[in-house]
Amino acid sequence: MRLSVNGIVRIWFKAEFETHIEMLEAMADYLEGLGFNLQVTIQYSDDLEDELSKIIAWDTTTPTTMTLQPTDANSRFTRARRLTSRRFDMGAYNESDEANRIAFPQFYNRNLYDDSNPIFDGIVNRYDELGRLYYSNISYQTFSESFLWANTLIPMIYLTDIVRTVFEHLKIEVTGEFFESDLVKKILVYNNRTLDYVQVSENGVETRRTGLRVHMGDAEPDQIIYRYENVHDFNIRLRNHVPDMSITEFLKGLKNWLNLRYDFNILQNKVEIRFVRSIYRAPEILDLSKHAGRVYEIEYGKENGIGFTYANPDPIMQDGNIGELPTPQYTVNNYMAMLVLDAEIDEICFVRSLKAYFRLTPNNEEEPSWKIRAFVQQDDDTEKRVAWECGAVPMVDGYFNNRKMPSIEMTAWQPEINLFNRETGLRLTAFYGAQPDSNDYPYAFASSTRYNAKELATPDQYDLDLRGPDIYPYWRYTESTLKGGKLLGCTLKLNESMLRRLSSTSKIRIVNIDYLIKENEVTNTFEEFALAKAKLYKIKI
Repeated sequence: MRLSVNGIVRIWFKAEFETHIEMLEAMADYLEGLGFNLQVTIQYSDDLEDELSKIIAWDTTTPTTMTLQPTDANSRFTRARRLTSRRFDMGAYNESDEANRIAFPQFYNRNLYDDSNPIFDGIVNRYDELGRLYYSNISYQTFSESFLWANTLIPMIYLTDIVRTVFEHLKIEVTGEFFESDLVKKILVYNNRTLDYVQVSENGVETRRTGLRVHMGDAEPDQIIYRYENVHDFNIRLRNHVPDMSITEFLKGLKNWLNLRYDFNILQNKVEIRFVRSIYRAPEILDLSKHAGRVYEIEYGKENGIGFTYANPDPIMQDGNIGELPTPQYTVNNYMAMLVLDAEIDEICFVRSLKAYFRLTPNNEEEPSWKIRAFVQQDDDTEKRVAWECGAVPMVDGYFNNRKMPSIEMTAWQPEINLFNRETGLRLTAFYGAQPDSNDYPYAFASSTRYNAKELATPDQYDLDLRGPDIYPYWRYTESTLKGGKLLGCTLKLNESMLRRLSSTSKIRIVNIDYLIKENEVTNTFEEFALAKAKLYKIKI
């Protein structure tokens, strides 16, 4: 066979190789070494003895013309076919701006297609060397083959957009300092609904997917009229890309991550979303000394603070999870620095940019490799602490193909390919727009740590771990109050005016002592006042 790539010609003789696979692998190595930055993969058939395996080579930075002239000109197994390379210039969408409503950060999910798509390498929202969103896929002659593709897309929605839409749906006006937080403005919410859509073309023209056209390729494998290709459905319905949970679950999960308070004004049909730490700091306080009965002890405080746990942790967080974090022999800033360590088998390295521990592990007949041992982001020990389940889970960061990106293990919700997983939970990451990787190639970058796409520490990013330096300050005053704090009770006798004032604050004063209300059960009476049974904590700052 005569292979020509941009005028460079090489002759390949089948007799020089024992199997068809060996020749393909040698040809793939040759294409990668030409210096055209070709993205080369081999799609292996189920039976390696046949000749259905194929090479797929996409150009990235250099326009490439490739021809293959087989000895048997009629063979469908040895032909070079022109593929259309599709890329998006993302423009403003590659800037961190909640006004865009959606973004397409590059991330890694090796389990997206539940092992049903062997040529998919786990990269979602792939970007080329020029920072363009890359979504080309090979076309096939049969519909059954067409569910093998290398590239897929998933848009993520900004958290603030979802929150506003929720209250718009409830017909409640929403405001508050929550929307003014720079951290909050950067948060994206993960979903697993891909934009995959298999297009049927007849003589090169897109056509309706009727039963006849869909099955024509499988019924007549040698036909050349119909082609089947995953091209993605860009009629993006935002409702498909939010977590499948109730509004109550969503708002509670968010509250339990950032320690929020929803202050409802029922008369005006408004809600203000505040950080509880602002309530601690605020000078305003509702003095109920004249309306309160005796303050009594309900439960003696034995807890030593808050024990945070994550709801529905992702399997990737459980890789090597041993409960107690290991003691590392090495600590490095980035993943590449770990790879050059002269370490011994079973030694541990902590990588700051990923907030993860790795163990140098034997790898059968191959060289030992670093494998994940544990992430810093773990559940607290709740034995002697107030158990607090956080409904929102920050996505951990991984490193793949020389790029740092959010990583997860979760199958898709995509009826197109008979995958129906709707249980994503509330998973978050922070989006920072286009950033250059270690090779100075830009891509849409998101992360849950303070390390950028080059794995350098930066003050312009946030650590999303509950115990991290950016989220824990929202909890510091609350944990101080709960640490050894007694749960107290008090009955409050309130008129309608005081009830309204109490509905907008949880910080009260009774005889010169400040309290934070945990729960408040209101009982109406036949008189001009209501009785409120309040559970309180004495504020400690």
